[in-house]
Amino acid sequence: MSSVQAFLASIPLRTRRRISQFATIFLVCLAVYSIASVRGNTKNDPVAVPPPNTLNNNLPLAAQKPALPNPINNNANDNNKPVGPAAPAPNPIQNPNNPLPPVVPPVVKPVLGDAKNAGNEKPKKKYGDAVAAAADVAVGAGGNNVNPKPVDGKPIAKPKELDQKPMQYNNAGAGAGAAVAGNANGKGGLDKKKEGGEGEPKAVNPKPIEKPVMKKGDEGEKIGVDGVKDKSGGVKKYDKEDGQKVIGKKEDDDDKKEKEKGEKKEKDGKNENDGKKVKDGKKDKDDKKEKKKDAEKDVKKDAKKEKEAKKKDDDDDDDDDDEKVDKKELLKVGSKYVDLSQINQDQIRFLDWLNGEEMMDASDPDLFGGSLLTIMLDLPKTFLSCHAWAMDYRSSEYNRTDFLLMGTRARALRIAYTLLYDRKDLHPQLEQISTPKFNNPTDTPYVKHKKLITQLKAIVKDLTKLMYPWIPASPKLKSIRAIQKYAQGVEKENERGIIFSTGRGHFELAVHAITALRNVLGCDLPIEVHHMGPNDLDKHMLQAFNAMPNVRTVDVWDFWGTEARNLRGWAIKPFALLASSFQKVMFLDADAVFIQNPDLLFTNSKLFAKYGQLFYNDRTITGYEWCYNWFTSFVPSISRYTNSLRFMKKDTVHEMESGVVVIDKTRTGVLHGLLTTAKMNMQVERDGITYSLMHGDKESYWMSWELARVPYRFSRSYGGTIGYKNEKGAVCGGLFHTDEYLKPLWWNGGVVANKHYNKDQGYLKYEYAAYDLAGKDIKWDWETATTPFCLSPKFPEQKVIITELTPAEKGITEKLVELYKEIIRKGWREYFKDTYGIKFD
Repeated sequence: MSSVQAFLASIPLRTRRRISQFATIFLVCLAVYSIASVRGNTKNDPVAVPPPNTLNNNLPLAAQKPALPNPINNNANDNNKPVGPAAPAPNPIQNPNNPLPPVVPPVVKPVLGDAKNAGNEKPKKKYGDAVAAAADVAVGAGGNNVNPKPVDGKPIAKPKELDQKPMQYNNAGAGAGAAVAGNANGKGGLDKKKEGGEGEPKAVNPKPIEKPVMKKGDEGEKIGVDGVKDKSGGVKKYDKEDGQKVIGKKEDDDDKKEKEKGEKKEKDGKNENDGKKVKDGKKDKDDKKEKKKDAEKDVKKDAKKEKEAKKKDDDDDDDDDDEKVDKKELLKVGSKYVDLSQINQDQIRFLDWLNGEEMMDASDPDLFGGSLLTIMLDLPKTFLSCHAWAMDYRSSEYNRTDFLLMGTRARALRIAYTLLYDRKDLHPQLEQISTPKFNNPTDTPYVKHKKLITQLKAIVKDLTKLMYPWIPASPKLKSIRAIQKYAQGVEKENERGIIFSTGRGHFELAVHAITALRNVLGCDLPIEVHHMGPNDLDKHMLQAFNAMPNVRTVDVWDFWGTEARNLRGWAIKPFALLASSFQKVMFLDADAVFIQNPDLLFTNSKLFAKYGQLFYNDRTITGYEWCYNWFTSFVPSISRYTNSLRFMKKDTVHEMESGVVVIDKTRTGVLHGLLTTAKMNMQVERDGITYSLMHGDKESYWMSWELARVPYRFSRSYGGTIGYKNEKGAVCGGLFHTDEYLKPLWWNGGVVANKHYNKDQGYLKYEYAAYDLAGKDIKWDWETATTPFCLSPKFPEQKVIITELTPAEKGITEKLVELYKEIIRKGWREYFKDTYGIKFD
């Protein structure tokens, strides 16, 4: 039993009888309408009816209708295209257990006549005419391809009952009408089998139905199926009882006059109710113009509001209270992943793809990660994996000293933030992904868009609160987006700047560094001095810094609240970089001394222009491996670039010197790398594990960039020395760095031999600089109370590059030393009184 039969059998008996009666009436009306449509008013068409009593009398009348094909040729532009065999209606309620009693139609004798008089006989009005009309239409549809023209430009509706599986005929070119009507002599049609009495369709060649032939006085344009226009403008319409009746032009004119009278009366009534408006036609016209202008203004105003609303939706960061869809519904996604290794792999591949590595090969110098070298990323699958995990665990607490879990969250945050704000071009593609983990197939485009945006915002907001609680608690910069916009919105004169962080212990070194930048190197970049609370620098120190040209002090406590109060020593650096008011910011240690104007790093460095950061290598020193073992335990898939570092080859235990760090905070990847660095220097993390395995904040920068899968680069040379040659031929002095063009750039340690012992003795003379490009097998003689570090090759065949400073470079170093001596000799208070005219309280 088909599903339709089962459904109809379940209908109550009384209801089914009603349905049968209505179906019978419907078929009668349909047949009458069809014969009027096809045959018009012509008397020359033969009327075809089926032989009597050939239907199944055991079925209700609605199921006993003859097989009727679709009289409509759906190709309205090609009336000569074959329609194909007609489709007989199946029995929708044929059931041996059918409780309905049989409905027997009255037996109707067919009115066929012979071929000669077929066109002159007028059919009698009997019930059988409906069946005959239906069969006649079937002849046109199945046998002769007569396609009735549409009414008023619309196709004739196809009865649903006719759109069924076609009956099989011996001759595919003959339609249902040919099967039931027979030929002009009354032969053919359905023959009964001797055994069962079932009618078997026979192929016949029915006479085509001719188009209505208009007499000489009746030529005109055909109008639908209702009639034709004659020459006088009248319309011939078909009457059900009397055949044809002509309604002349006069009758039409009367109707038209009556209609005009009604319209005039209605108009007069309106004029009476609004006499003033009718009288003053000009005023009415002006009012219409004003209304039109007002409407145009309203349209423009609405369009402007819509544009502003869209822009606000695109630019807004975390808050979206104007949701048309329930946020709880929009946030339903995820599947509680437990395979963290798979998630980490998918995150890394997705970020390498966002970094533009999809088309790179191993020889590309810009290649950073390398996870896509042997595979093509399945974007929908990879995105869904990363996205579902982030939605599941965006608020889940974790062991803060477990850096494997921290890295997974850092990457999830970067992915969501990047998609939300930087890669809006991917939104249409991601919105089309349909899966229970993300979109449902029934979601509208609006819901899909809001779901993506809402979920990305939820990930960013919740992971920010989980990993960097000091950001939402900040009185000034309450979101990552706010930090980035703060950097992007600075004035042009503050686009580039330098920051120091110092306390009382290094105050004189910081004063010397700032004064040297201004007076010796001619650097006029704005400078900020960051400190931690009111006790880090006393009020006179703050007064002295603020008296220097284009220098101001910044208390990080004003930015990061409670977390900032737990900062100590080196840990302030990443937080100072985040709080700085510059887009492109250079952090300098208080004892960092430049031999070139540092502004060149912003303007001339190709590495900074490309990657938005500059890191410098520390000296090459071998030793313990516990930092290496720890790092490799929490980075699931180390990038190709990081694998090329000395640290990963175990050639050194120190990779980075953090005395100078240059970053561009407007770049999303760089910003997230810096945030992860701040995370590694928070109190729980640094006291729990970070500072016990590495020397202060040094390695936290490049390790954080690696964790967040952000491309980075170190400067070209490895840490060397600048100063003098000792009796062994080694160069002794401060920790020295070249620029990326191997020119002397800066060193760390001030201008004394050992800043930790004496800050006012052991001044160095700068004549030579030494560095290596191999990054291994370097011998260092450790500093003493009176001597600095000394660099020499570990083996005779190992080459260390030693260069003598140019006269100009030597002249700069001499000025730097003399400036520091002056500050120490006078004392910083007296120096500021003499130089800047400050009077301390």
